Amino acid sequence: MTTLFTFLAQTSDGQAATAAGVALAGIFGSFLLVWVAAILVGLAFLIWWIVLLIDCVNRDFPDKNTWLIVLIVGFLLGFTWLVDLLYYFIVIRKYENNKIKNKN
Repeated sequence: MTTLFTFLAQTSDGQAATAAGVALAGIFGSFLLVWVAAILVGLAFLIWWIVLLIDCVNRDFPDKNTWLIVLIVGFLLGFTWLVDLLYYFIVIRKYENNKIKNKN
């Protein structure tokens, strides 16, 4: 395993241990950065899902029960991000545009 990190660091054998440690830290540091970013994006979609679920309960529209089921099942199956985007563009944008047209 040390040989792989020595190769990645491209150093001679005298500095192999130090270079391998630096390479290892860089690789795992970048993995950690990607995981933190993924967790933050997932947390943002979870919060947005809660807001949309509250909106669905309070909004009066014909397919309310269907969208409640879609939001809950999407959350349970791990498709929160997809369900959030679908609900926003299909329901919220549609009914906001209808409100604007009805005012004029």
